[in-house]
Amino acid sequence: MESLKQHGIPIYHLKPTKQNTYLMMARHRYRRTLLSLHPDLWFVRSTGLLYYILRFVSGRFRLVGLASFFVTYFWLGQYVWTITIEGSRPDITAELSSQLADYGLKPPATLMSQQELEEIQGQLQQDHADKIDWLSLEVSGHTYRLQYTPKVISEVTKEDYKPLIASQDGLVDRIEVSKGNVLVTRNQYVHKGETLVDNSLVTTSDEVRFIPVEGKVYAYTWKIYEASMPVTDQVDAFSELRLAILEQVRADLGEDDSIEQENVLQYETNEGKITLRIHFTLYQNIASKGD
Repeated sequence: MESLKQHGIPIYHLKPTKQNTYLMMARHRYRRTLLSLHPDLWFVRSTGLLYYILRFVSGRFRLVGLASFFVTYFWLGQYVWTITIEGSRPDITAELSSQLADYGLKPPATLMSQQELEEIQGQLQQDHADKIDWLSLEVSGHTYRLQYTPKVISEVTKEDYKPLIASQDGLVDRIEVSKGNVLVTRNQYVHKGETLVDNSLVTTSDEVRFIPVEGKVYAYTWKIYEASMPVTDQVDAFSELRLAILEQVRADLGEDDSIEQENVLQYETNEGKITLRIHFTLYQNIASKGD
């Protein structure tokens, strides 16, 4: 014990175990000194954190595994494993995804510098300037994140102040006018050239105010169509002539117009020619823009 004190070696938990035999604990760094002072000492076991660390790394395979872990960890840290694109237009998203792949940004992608990302971002903005208002490309952890806002194109419709004029005679049935001063009513008979919806209003102070005009006016109209052909026994003359007349009628009808009724006025043969005349009742939008 005196020699231990002289060399400044602290010991812990000293206790007798057998006759003339003691068990004690000492720090690992005094191991060699203790052996040189008392060769008859022997070590029972080691304890503590340092012991377990040394025990772990003492095996060759453990060292290899530990080294492989750190190498793999740092190697994986040089790559980006996920790429996200956030935007509301699937067509633009698909184009950006394809373009990013052309730049090498597809998993696993190498970790690029901020300058490289800014260059790619600028190129993407330039390539899609007609479709995108804003675009951002950044790296977050091991993810490349691209966000964009599609360009909103607003169409400006120029107001039309021209009045609606009757394109032909007819009996007004339905009025669909969203803008303008309506001058006619349902079941009113109008003549070709008559103003249906005007572009001006007189205020209570007798001031004339011009307003835009937009709408449709549907009316029943009447018209006689005629077709003729040489006399022949090879075809059904009536059917052939009727089909020819129907083609004329359809050519005169608009998108929303229809045939309401047809009445045969004449079907005769005269001087080697067959003639068919049919009176049609039509349902048409008779409103047309005036000057």
